[in-house]
Amino acid sequence: MFEFHVSRPARDRYGFEDALFSLTGNVIFADLGACRAFAHRMNLMRDVERHPERAVHPGALNAMGLIDEVLHAVIAQYRRERDPRTMEEALSWFTSRLGEAALERTLLGFVETFPPVGVYRGQQTAAEWLDGSTRGASHRAVALEELVLLWLSNLNPAFRPFQELFDDQPLARTTAYAELTPALHAYFATRPRFGKNPQNLIDLLRAPALASPDSLEGQLAFIRDH
Repeated sequence: MFEFHVSRPARDRYGFEDALFSLTGNVIFADLGACRAFAHRMNLMRDVERHPERAVHPGALNAMGLIDEVLHAVIAQYRRERDPRTMEEALSWFTSRLGEAALERTLLGFVETFPPVGVYRGQQTAAEWLDGSTRGASHRAVALEELVLLWLSNLNPAFRPFQELFDDQPLARTTAYAELTPALHAYFATRPRFGKNPQNLIDLLRAPALASPDSLEGQLAFIRDH
C-alpha cells in the first residue's frame, strides 16, 4: 500500500499518467520503468533541451523511491516484531494532544493534497476514503504513516531537488501538521525501541539522512550496511 506520494498540484502541473500511480495514489519509484516515464514527463515540461540544468534523472528518482520504500519496510517490521498497533494508538495519542477536530483536519488535508487515485479522480471524497480500510488496516492509520514519511522526505536534504513533488508547506499552513510532526519523537518515546542498537523509531528512520545528508547514494550505502 505504500509507495512515494506526489502532491495534487504536482500531478496537475506535469499531467502524469494514472498508470504511474498505485490505487493509493503513490508513484511507484522503485520501478525503473516508472521512473523513466516520470522523469521524461518532468523533463518535457521543464524544457530541458534549452535548460539542461533542470533535468531530472531517473536514477535519482529510483534511489529516492528505494529509500522511502526501505523506511516503510522498517515501520512494517517494527509493527510485526514490536508494536502491532503503533499507528492506531498514535491516532488516540494525537487526538488527546491536538484535539479530534485538529487531527481530523490534518488527515483530511493530507489525503486531499496527496490523494489516492479514487480521490484524485473525484470518485470519492477524502472523508469517504479515510472512513475505509484495506486488508484490515484503517485508512486513518495508513494516512498517518504516510504523513510520517512525507515529513521525513521534506527533512531529507538529498531529496530537496525534487521537493516540488512532495512539498509539505501547504499542509503546514492549513492544518495542525506543524504541531503534529514535531511531537512524533515524543510519541515514539512512549513506544518500544527498535533496531540493532534499540532506539526511538524516529531516530532510526532519520539515521540514513543524518549519516549522509547530501547524497542519495550515501544514504543507500548506509541502509545496506546498517
